[in-house]
Amino acid sequence: MSGDWIPLNLPAQMKLLNPEMVVMSLGGATEGSIWSIWYEVDQVNHDWASIPYGMALPNQKMYVLDA
Repeated sequence: MSGDWIPLNLPAQMKLLNPEMVVMSLGGATEGSIWSIWYEVDQVNHDWASIPYGMALPNQKMYVLDA
């Protein structure tokens, strides 16, 4: 899955279609049409507002510049 906001119920809906699938959240710079971050969705914490944005893919870095 790729996008700015992934609802919490979507991974479970996808698993109903195929319980063996690996659900991944992917994102990156839209202007470059590339993925630079990922998050494997094993479990969903219902305290979350959405699926976490993720962490940097191998050989890439992310910088948090402000709050």
